[in-house]
Amino acid sequence: MRYGRCRKCYKRLSNSGSYAVTIRMVNRVFAQDQAHLVVISEKDLRRQIDRSVSRALVDGNYASRLLTDPTVVLEDRGCPPQQYVSLRSIRASTLVDFARQAQDVFWAIAPCVSAGLQSSSLAG
Repeated sequence: MRYGRCRKCYKRLSNSGSYAVTIRMVNRVFAQDQAHLVVISEKDLRRQIDRSVSRALVDGNYASRLLTDPTVVLEDRGCPPQQYVSLRSIRASTLVDFARQAQDVFWAIAPCVSAGLQSSSLAG
């Protein structure tokens, strides 16, 4: 039976025990990665979309990536699953089309609020 040492703690390991230790180490790494995943709020996501469209206006490569994969907006952040699905649903061929679709999805105003705004603007 061969013995080895753990690279982190230098404990002696047998071949049979090294598999279990390796699994635990991998699980720990995944847990740390998930703990560092930052989930952005809806307001921050809208702000990030706005920044991404602005950047795409001056950076052609970024614009191509944004139109191909709208989740580029997230950078290294996460978002709730429904927002991710909504972001992935944007299929645009131009930045204007992308901006319109993003506005429809992420800046939608509730019907009762928009009706109240229309009636108050007509009264003024």
